[in-house]
Amino acid sequence: MAYHLLVRALRDAVGAQRAPNQLFAECIHATLQGHVPLHTFRQVGAHAQTVRGHESGLAASVADNFRFDLNPFGLRLKAAGTVAELMALHRRFNQQASLQIRSSLTQDATGRLQFDQRSLPGGLQDIEACRQVHVVAMEHLVGQIHAVGADHPSPGPRHNTGIHRVSELARCVVHGAALIHECLDALEEDPSQKLSALAFRLGFKTRTMQRHLARFGVSAEGLKRAVMLNHATRMLGSRRSLTEIAYTSGYADQAHMCRAFVSSCGLTPGQLRGQG
Repeated sequence: MAYHLLVRALRDAVGAQRAPNQLFAECIHATLQGHVPLHTFRQVGAHAQTVRGHESGLAASVADNFRFDLNPFGLRLKAAGTVAELMALHRRFNQQASLQIRSSLTQDATGRLQFDQRSLPGGLQDIEACRQVHVVAMEHLVGQIHAVGADHPSPGPRHNTGIHRVSELARCVVHGAALIHECLDALEEDPSQKLSALAFRLGFKTRTMQRHLARFGVSAEGLKRAVMLNHATRMLGSRRSLTEIAYTSGYADQAHMCRAFVSSCGLTPGQLRGQG
């Protein structure tokens, strides 16, 4: 498995096109399931290497994809307040998530990132474009931390740029879909509400609401799960207990929330917090 953002960044760097509404559906899917098969990552990387000049657009592609990334791992990466915190989260992800490529990055004397370890299963050869996008993604995050002056020993505001809520993502990339915006506003106000109650609140029958949402490649259940996961992820930076976070985010219990996180990013909420 590989993190979805790396695959999407490579595809965009070689000129892949998609409609804004398609981007929204892809982002919702990546929020709930943030990994793609290794063979897909390798195929995209191999294709990128055949496109002359793909390197020139890679940094911008990485930045755009991080802006729209609402996966819990991506949000926690963007919330890192120091380079040390960022690198620690990267190590935890590579050590504890179920990945087929395991990598370890260090900074050289000039501050540039480089791999000191990178292993693939079954003796597979690494693909340079896949290595490159990984480094570019981490360098982007390091650059963002330095840009806001957050990498210093004294306390200060946490680095956290980009889009953070599902409703913000929708307003940025979805056009002509008032129902999606109303649906997300209602779900973010109360993530625990049942879909039948949501439909009634919006003036629809449940099936009618589902049919309208399907035109944009999403479902009410998928939006609700994404909002719940997003709400819980944003609360990980607080001092609230995981049990309280689960309850206020609409989960039946902490175990239910943990399963959602592992399915999404391969780490439990505690691991994302640095507790496990």
